[in-house]
Amino acid sequence: MIRTFVISNKLDKKLEDIYKIVLEAQDLGIKAIAPGISSGTIDKICREYITKKGYGK
Repeated sequence: MIRTFVISNKLDKKLEDIYKIVLEAQDLGIKAIAPGISSGTIDKICREYITKKGYGK
């Protein structure tokens, strides 16, 4: 589960990029949901996407 909060009256470009990457990863995970697919596999899909975008750690 991920929660994203920005406490500012100005959204930093880097924070906006990270938000979009996490949202895209979530969309990939949702699209991968199917009978027989483990939650670990879904998690791996999301994490690999985030890592590919440079935010693995």
